Amino acid sequence: MRLLIPFVVALVTPLFFSSGPAFSQAESVSRAGAISEQSSAHPNLPAAINATLAEGFEGTFPPTGWIVRNQSTAIGTNPTCWNQFTGTTPWVAHSGVNHAGANFNCTSGSNTISGWLITSAITGLANGDQVSFWTRGSGSTFPDRLELRLCLDSTPDSCGLAASTGSGSAAVGNFTSVLLTVNPTLVANGYPGTFTQFSATLAGLPAGPNNGRLGFRYFVTNGGPSGANSDIISIDDVSVSGPAATADLSITKTDGVTTATPGGAVIYTITASNAGPSGASGSTVADTFPASETCTWTCLGAGGGTCTVAGSGNINDSVNLPSGGSTTYTASCAISAAATGSLANTATVATPAGVTDPTPGNNSATDTDTLNASADLAITKTDGVTTATPGGSVTYTITASNAGPSNAIAA
Repeated sequence: MRLLIPFVVALVTPLFFSSGPAFSQAESVSRAGAISEQSSAHPNLPAAINATLAEGFEGTFPPTGWIVRNQSTAIGTNPTCWNQFTGTTPWVAHSGVNHAGANFNCTSGSNTISGWLITSAITGLANGDQVSFWTRGSGSTFPDRLELRLCLDSTPDSCGLAASTGSGSAAVGNFTSVLLTVNPTLVANGYPGTFTQFSATLAGLPAGPNNGRLGFRYFVTNGGPSGANSDIISIDDVSVSGPAATADLSITKTDGVTTATPGGAVIYTITASNAGPSGASGSTVADTFPASETCTWTCLGAGGGTCTVAGSGNINDSVNLPSGGSTTYTASCAISAAATGSLANTATVATPAGVTDPTPGNNSATDTDTLNASADLAITKTDGVTTATPGGSVTYTITASNAGPSNAIAA
């Protein structure tokens, strides 16, 4: 006897169900038996940076603008194929409390399952865009497979038309571009049994503008309650975002000398630059000066770069560095007269969240000076008289002094 899975079904038009168990929000059963993760759902994830699509299936199902289609060879007791899972059954969502799922009941007997979950219309698709989603299965020995396909509109929203996926279980219609396939050869236990992120980068698209839709196709041959394949899967946190921002930041630092004098001063020039190609607004320039230095600084931007105009002490400044922009700090630092050894100081620049630096090795710069003490020592001696009496005495006053700039220890 095959076990059938109840589902939460959102119906746009009336559907007729074949005989079988009632659909239920409280329980879902895979072919391997009941699965119930009794644990708290994860918090909602933030939308991806530069996201043009971010869907966690927390509202009505299908989400606004999304489409569900069941093109299986024969329609089973799960006529829409894709449904909303909620709560802890069959398992908790990757984030929030809901996720989207499909199972072996999309078809009846032993047939081919072809269930489509199509996104809302997406505008401005371009090469380099990132598509990401999380998915998992039950971990049973009944293999599952999921395709992620792309359709580009030939006329306004042609990818949303009824014929856009063709007709029949083998058809894909205008969704001819396969971006990725999870468990493509239907290997037993080949579908991840815990939520796993899959990503694809769009490439080979025409110059655009490109509009279209993504299609998640639950595609399993020899599936269904009597088939050797198919069980249950779900997806969550689908996102489409623009190309990852990349900015080659760099920093230089110098005081123009290799030696310094304790008690003297040095002037550092610190320049943070962005060679692009992306801007890096909210980058951080930092410089923690040695304890033996007391510093004040000013800053001037160039090429659109902006920074804090002036400050004292360490630098920890949020700066805007557009591509080709820079910020230059001039730090005037007094060196303690008691300083010894060498004077080493490092400045760094860091990209903000969402921006990647392809060459991070030039994001720090160190200036090192050897400290050479210099002390102008002097001594005086006098007894305050110019003549003395034999058999008498005189009192000498002897004064040793240091006019600096360095301390003179053990003189």
